[in-house]
Amino acid sequence: PSVLRGYTGQFEEYLFSLRDNRLHSENRSRNGKVDKLKPITRFLFQIDRESQVEFVGDPSGIITSVRIHWNDGWVDTIKKTK
Repeated sequence: PSVLRGYTGQFEEYLFSLRDNRLHSENRSRNGKVDKLKPITRFLFQIDRESQVEFVGDPSGIITSVRIHWNDGWVDTIKKTK
């Protein structure tokens, strides 16, 4: 849970939060759809059937952006909202 807390925050339309020690994604562009993230690696999680999220940190390890990997091969990079 302490590592996952570093992944929480707003990234444009995505809000990542911790609930019951699990990471969740809420997507405002999909009417607030909430998904329980499934870990693949330390930084990569399955959101749903269509996408995965990769948390990207700066040299000190603070998460500064995410990469959304879509099944069609498209990758969106989104900076963390201040």
